[in-house]
Amino acid sequence: MEQIYTDFTTKFLPQIQAGLTITKEYFLDLFSRYIHYLLIQDTFYLIGSFIFLICGLVLLKIGITECKKNGDENPQIFMPCFILAILGILFGIIGIFQNSTNLIQDKYIPEVRIYQELKSYQR
Repeated sequence: MEQIYTDFTTKFLPQIQAGLTITKEYFLDLFSRYIHYLLIQDTFYLIGSFIFLICGLVLLKIGITECKKNGDENPQIFMPCFILAILGILFGIIGIFQNSTNLIQDKYIPEVRIYQELKSYQR
């Protein structure tokens, strides 16, 4: 057993450690690619938030024009349209604020964003 331990610590352990070592160039390349990934992801989320906002505004406009056209005879028919419009506008505004903040952090201070991502995975 002693011989196996000695062989492992002198022969195999240094080879395993050399294989697991991350070079500085590889780390910088990985860091750069991850920042680009975050930039693209936040851009897509920002576009999706704009779509939510625009859809909410369009639904609100449709609901208002239909209520005016029908003379408010039965407002319960248009209530789901108003609820969806308010939710779309709300999600759009929150998404735009959140993703634009993340996009700015990714562009100008990526270290903070990487730290936040790593911290969220540790829980």
